[in-house]
Amino acid sequence: MVSSGIGLIFTKGVGYGIAFLLTSALFISFFDNFLRPFFLKEQIRVHPLLIFFSILGGIKAFGFNGILLGPIIIILFFTIVDIALEQEPSNYTGEPETLPEKTVPKKSKSPGT
Repeated sequence: MVSSGIGLIFTKGVGYGIAFLLTSALFISFFDNFLRPFFLKEQIRVHPLLIFFSILGGIKAFGFNGILLGPIIIILFFTIVDIALEQEPSNYTGEPETLPEKTVPKKSKSPGT
């Protein structure tokens, strides 16, 4: 893509080359960031709308780098949650724990009341 754009700059003119580079970048980023979640939704197990909003939030928080950082942060978050839910506590015995009952001291009645 870049080499074709540079070739257009030298052969057809600067305007054609820059226009080609911008439209190519726009279409490639569109297909990569908005259509990929629809094709990979079984593998990443995150709703495409959440990916879309993570892209928008990433752009708001990190600028242009947020196009990648937003979805990466969301996917890492869900991966950590999945790992945490799969692990069982090491002292798990299979029976519910019983907590000791609280003892509340009784108030003594004073002679004047």
